[in-house]
Amino acid sequence: MPGSQAISYLAAPVSVTGDGTGTVQLGKVPAGANAIAIGFSCLTPGTFNFADGAGVSCGSQVDVSNSLTHPATYTLSLAHGQDSTTITANPGQRWRLTATYVTATTTPWKVNASGQTYGSQNQNGTPDLVAVIATNQSDGYVYANQLEGPQPTTPSQAVAGGHQEPRILTVYESDGKTPIGHFVVGK
Repeated sequence: MPGSQAISYLAAPVSVTGDGTGTVQLGKVPAGANAIAIGFSCLTPGTFNFADGAGVSCGSQVDVSNSLTHPATYTLSLAHGQDSTTITANPGQRWRLTATYVTATTTPWKVNASGQTYGSQNQNGTPDLVAVIATNQSDGYVYANQLEGPQPTTPSQAVAGGHQEPRILTVYESDGKTPIGHFVVGK
């Protein structure tokens, strides 16, 4: 996916099961490593935070079951000299982490025939066409300026904004012209 991370694995993965807050030792940092690739599963309901504040929340046993079959994946930036990572959770909240050192590089966005950038949002910003998965499970793109929707112009509109109806956006091929599905924004 343009704008996403290209990952090169540099070490064997380390798998650990934990309860509550725990630090996972990853061993010696290989040359060229700049990140830690994480696969994470909840074993009980709870909220689990990674070292940078990102996290995973499993609110029910159904979420736990889904987490076991489809672990959350995440890439955590590696600080100089870092050879471990920490999961923060409450006592009794159990989890499974698989982590390995990687080199992660953000790929460039692509540009279509109309001069529009397309790909994933990343640390460089937002392309003109943002990658999404349509309701029909097709991979495609929506216009970035349509994702946020209309902004409130009064305080009462801002308060009511949290209660807006879902909006349905058209999903396009990377050309920004060929419709292939729909994407729902909002609750």
